Amino acid sequence: MNHIGADPVRVTGQKKVTGEATFVSEYMTPATLHASLVEATIARGKVVAIDEAAALKSPGVRLILSYKNFPKLNKPTTKAGKLWEEELPFQSPQVDYDGQAVAVVVADTPQQAAEASRLVKVSYAKETAVVDLTKAGLKTAPKMFGAPININNGDATGVLSRADNKIEQEYEIPVVIHAQMELIASLADWKGDKLTLYQSTQAVQGTQHMVAEAFGLSPDKVRVVCPYVGGGFGIKGFLGPGAFWAAAASKKLKKPVLLEITRGEHFANAGHRGRTIQRIGVSADKDGKLTALRHHVDTETSYRAEFIETAGKPSTAMFGTPNLEVFHRVAEVNRATPCPTRGPGETPGTFALGSAMDELARKLGIDPVEFLLKNDTATDPSNGKPFSTRNFEECLRTGAKRFGWGKKPSSKGPVQVGHGVAAAVFPANRRSATVKVIMAESGPVVVQSATHDLGTGAYTVMAQVAAQTLGLPLEDVRFELGDSDLPTAPGNGGSWTSATVAPAVQMACVAAKEALIELAAKAWGTAPEGLTYSEGKVTGAGKKNDWRQLVKGAPLTVERSANTDDQSKDLAYYSFGAHFVEVTVDRDLGILKVERVVGVFDAGQILNPRTARSQLYGGTIYGLGMALSEAVYYNPDGRLAIRNFADYHVPVHADIPSLEVEFVGEPDLAFNPVGCRGLGEIGTTGIAAAVANAVFDATGVRVRKLPITLDKILELA
Repeated sequence: MNHIGADPVRVTGQKKVTGEATFVSEYMTPATLHASLVEATIARGKVVAIDEAAALKSPGVRLILSYKNFPKLNKPTTKAGKLWEEELPFQSPQVDYDGQAVAVVVADTPQQAAEASRLVKVSYAKETAVVDLTKAGLKTAPKMFGAPININNGDATGVLSRADNKIEQEYEIPVVIHAQMELIASLADWKGDKLTLYQSTQAVQGTQHMVAEAFGLSPDKVRVVCPYVGGGFGIKGFLGPGAFWAAAASKKLKKPVLLEITRGEHFANAGHRGRTIQRIGVSADKDGKLTALRHHVDTETSYRAEFIETAGKPSTAMFGTPNLEVFHRVAEVNRATPCPTRGPGETPGTFALGSAMDELARKLGIDPVEFLLKNDTATDPSNGKPFSTRNFEECLRTGAKRFGWGKKPSSKGPVQVGHGVAAAVFPANRRSATVKVIMAESGPVVVQSATHDLGTGAYTVMAQVAAQTLGLPLEDVRFELGDSDLPTAPGNGGSWTSATVAPAVQMACVAAKEALIELAAKAWGTAPEGLTYSEGKVTGAGKKNDWRQLVKGAPLTVERSANTDDQSKDLAYYSFGAHFVEVTVDRDLGILKVERVVGVFDAGQILNPRTARSQLYGGTIYGLGMALSEAVYYNPDGRLAIRNFADYHVPVHADIPSLEVEFVGEPDLAFNPVGCRGLGEIGTTGIAAAVANAVFDATGVRVRKLPITLDKILELA
């Protein structure tokens, strides 16, 4: 039963394509009421009056919530989850950014709610907004999630000041937003003193604990359900205000209430990646070995919470250098709060680092692939620990061969061809999780944990791990997730789901096999030491019983937890990769197109190549959007200049290049007993730099400010 490493189709595939899979908004019933936001039309100030008269007379309107009548909430202190904004909704009249919700209208239908929300008239005391992080009082950034983000090993500044072979440049990435297929939605339904919340989230139990604490409830009074997530990217790992609005309205009206953040409202109410300005200095000796690397980051947060885009992180792990300095500063601005956005820190950081490494390689006259190979390292540059596994060299060599590096097609007429390469890196993260195995005569074996499947394939790969451990066909195992009533698991983020939950699945299934042997020994009146388990059957003492026979009349339930106790603290855990990109630039037609991408990754044990490739295809496309087209623009007064996908451009089918993905390396058994590492985010890291490097190779123009649009190429040429 070699399920791990096999590539069965997703066990949820048929449900998704037939519509049987139920997403949050689809739990509504005919009794469900609908909520719509009233968004602020200033970037900073206070609400001084709300005229609700016309809206309350509008058909179907049941309730209007604002700071005037919203219940006072307790500030959640639980560590089980994280609020998107530390300022709880509607607790004051303060407005800190354009589009911030200042009222919520509840009506019988979504159309009635939306129409009535337009009739609410809000008056403001407007204040001057702070919009530019470079003029906003930058300060040294604190720790992020409890981990230090500033390091200084050696004397990078001194070495750079004396170096002959160096690059010192500035790179900038604008605000980009989440654009999940599934809108962020909250459907609250009170029954007496118990709340059921259907929430599009990456953290059912974190949401459960935060909502319970905010409303003064014990966690067992709140159940959060989310069996399917139509894309997360980070913001659904934090809890936004929608759950509080829906819960408060449902409690007051004694009916279920659904609130969906609309597409246009996503630009202010669904998180984003904060703007970064990165200054990189990198020097090398005449042979191309790095002598110093300095990576300074300026980024922004909001007045309602502190989130740091830790773009300097890849410089702490990627290349060997005796002198390393990473430093972050942050400024408060009048924009919504940034949040984790696919590959937070590493995604913007690898654009700057990958671009700078390419610039220095070309200045030295060294092939960019050879330059990266020269600066590979067996130990973590930030702390000297050896990596548990690091097959970056193999990623580069395999990718170069598969891509045809050094064999660039000739440019024809106005169409110029360029090749680029850049490194990909993301930390291998892991948390604690609990898994329950239930074996009943009617079957299948049920394996449970309160984790999530964001479209990543968790339903499938966890069933594969269970089936392999139990020696059963895949169809005899069902994995259940997405419900706060299930055994404890962390929210999904940091690409840690597989690495966290798979070991717990394995442990629980091993325990289930041992329990079956105990059952057989008791039933047969023999010692368990003489019995063996294989492929669902217990054998010994001249007998053989299928597991269904052993649990007949009394289902077997086993629960086990896995944590990081089996990890060495003397190793550094990361995944690595390399992107190779071919672009064409047609100067006559004004078209820049990515034609081919080859990515090679070392991510430990690949549980399912099919779902793994899907993760990396998606991550690559996500990175291409950031590289070529995505940016949120603001007016000088801080108001959003765009609020739709006609103006905010994500990649469409015509933009997608030929994509190839290959895996190298071996199971990382030092990291966890299954040997797997996460893949959700590493595919996005490095791709923007590879594109920028290919554009330079084609045109001789170095674009250091994303997105790379033709006007910038022509302006800089």
